[in-house]
Amino acid sequence: MARLVQQRCWSLATVAALLVYCTALLLVAKPASGAACAAYAGLGGQCGSSDGDKCCPSGQCCSRYGNCGVTTAHCGTGCQAAYGTCTAGSPETSGGCPDGWLPAVGTVYDSWPKPGSVTCVQYNRCERAGQFTAINDGDAPPCKNGAQWLDGGDGVMACRFPEATVKAWNLASTYDLDAALFGRQLEVMALGALAGRTVVVNVRDVCNDNECRGCCKHRTGNKAWKLINIEKWPASQLLGFDPTVSGFDVRRLKYPWVPLGLRAGAPEGSVMPLCYRDLGPAPELPHGVNGLQAPVDEQGVASE
Repeated sequence: MARLVQQRCWSLATVAALLVYCTALLLVAKPASGAACAAYAGLGGQCGSSDGDKCCPSGQCCSRYGNCGVTTAHCGTGCQAAYGTCTAGSPETSGGCPDGWLPAVGTVYDSWPKPGSVTCVQYNRCERAGQFTAINDGDAPPCKNGAQWLDGGDGVMACRFPEATVKAWNLASTYDLDAALFGRQLEVMALGALAGRTVVVNVRDVCNDNECRGCCKHRTGNKAWKLINIEKWPASQLLGFDPTVSGFDVRRLKYPWVPLGLRAGAPEGSVMPLCYRDLGPAPELPHGVNGLQAPVDEQGVASE
């Protein structure tokens, strides 16, 4: 490279042109340091000198081919240390998460699906609209904790929490048989093209296998990973979709693309890898809801 620069520079006609040309070449050839990154790429994104001096997020490696990730191929031979770490943990331990964050699997659910949608009709979710396993709404009027006697969208009246109320909760649920995250407030981070984008959720509900033919256990890879099932309103902040558009259906939502292998054992085609950090106890829900029901473990003992 130095010989090529020298040959081309001496071929220029004037001293002024020589200075301009050589300075430009040296700037292009100079590797960036971690403190001089032009921008940051996401997990699986492009990085390095061949892509505008972009650096990978903390804890991720920039491979010899200019891709961010955490596998041996990213962090091994040819890893570009100027654009990320070259000693990241394996996918099994770090899960692609930055230092201080923990790996989880994530899904999105709609507590108020649109009438006539696939979620409402084929999956019967309008029957449970505005209702939650761990939040007591009451069985009949007078409804409890601010719930109201409402039609869920399929003509069935029941005690339900209005959608405006649910939206204010920034709600998420977790697996009721692995409920360490229940009652916690979490900051959740997306990976893939949206790496670095976060949202704060309150884990005040649970996913129960009896309601979905074992889907909760399946999503976690038989409890290999914590489940963070995000209600559509905070999920829209995290993933950048608009749940108000005509015809919106959570079943048609596409998760950000990420490399396979970050959540071994989980059904990677139907869950998304997430990172989270615990911010402490979830605040009491607005609108006077305090009739929370603790989930139970596999022996039927209530979790605190």
